[in-house]
Amino acid sequence: MKSRFDELLPFYVNGTLADADRSWVESYLREQPQAADELRWLRAVQTTVQAEAVQRARLQELSSRAVRKSL
Repeated sequence: MKSRFDELLPFYVNGTLADADRSWVESYLREQPQAADELRWLRAVQTTVQAEAVQRARLQELSSRAVRKSL
């Protein structure tokens, strides 16, 4: 069961699971409270990656503007 949880968790965090799989993950989380730590960790990773992507896009835009101004 743990391997199935590990397989489905990233999709659960992304909100891309089918209803049956989402229900299975939620049931597993109720039955295995320690699994909530993994859920919190993966959500934190997702938040960090998303924030870094936004920052990278902003820096890229600033760099592009600077290049255009110099032309």
